[in-house]
Amino acid sequence: FAQAYIGLLRSHNALLDLAQGSRFLSKAVEFRDRLPARDQLYVDAWVAELNTPGEALEKWRQMASLYPDYFQASANTGYKLLARNRYTEGMPYALQAASRQYELSGLSSDLVGRFALAQEKYSDAEEAYRIALSAGASTSAVRLSNTFAAQRRFDDANAAYDQAYRTYKKA
Repeated sequence: FAQAYIGLLRSHNALLDLAQGSRFLSKAVEFRDRLPARDQLYVDAWVAELNTPGEALEKWRQMASLYPDYFQASANTGYKLLARNRYTEGMPYALQAASRQYELSGLSSDLVGRFALAQEKYSDAEEAYRIALSAGASTSAVRLSNTFAAQRRFDDANAAYDQAYRTYKKA
């Protein structure tokens, strides 16, 4: 059942409702000892995320190091480093999570674009956002527009923004 509770936590996290998600994390913690080692680390990282956020980065980084093919850990490490403006350090984690093997690779490609844009690597950012868009990460359209604007390519920026607006309007 711990796996199911973790799934419910992730669902609530995606809905930006961690208050409800924390209930399910508490239930997962009750069954933690029944989980494989990797999943125990995942529970521990989420406990840190909610209860001691200052320790969460190291939990995610440890997990990403031990299990490089567990893309959620790499993605979460990347997001934590992005929040700390540690762009060069975060890029390898984002690139790892952008693997086509990961079901959320589009979101991780968007993360790659954010790191690249922050480092003024515009062509890398454009490529990452286009990959993200092709994988369904629609918010990347606005970030692509921002990338063009940062290069003073305002016609391209306006066109990308208009396309983003039309996409959102249809949804």
